[in-house]
Amino acid sequence: MVQHFEFSLEEMRHKLHTTADMRYCKITLFAEAAGFSPATLNHYLHGKGTSWTIELNAERQKRMDKYLALVPPTEWSASIISGLLGFSDVTSFYFWFKRSQKRNWSTAKAG
Repeated sequence: MVQHFEFSLEEMRHKLHTTADMRYCKITLFAEAAGFSPATLNHYLHGKGTSWTIELNAERQKRMDKYLALVPPTEWSASIISGLLGFSDVTSFYFWFKRSQKRNWSTAKAG
């Protein structure tokens, strides 16, 4: 049976962008709200040439850029910014930051 999707990729990106609390940007919650499984959502995204991780990381990057444009990195604690970006713990944020920024948070924070 072919699953009919009630949203487009752009609509999903918009929902990611407008979800105020990034802790609620979980594939299980997005899939459930649309009425299908996380595996089905992933299959749909792969068919569009993307993935949940790619979309979530793109939104995290946009938000981090916005936060750091407003307040310099020296003023942010890793625990605060990791929470704002929806990470379950600071260690996950450190790994994501190093992978996405090609530098350590401590290097960015030092200026």
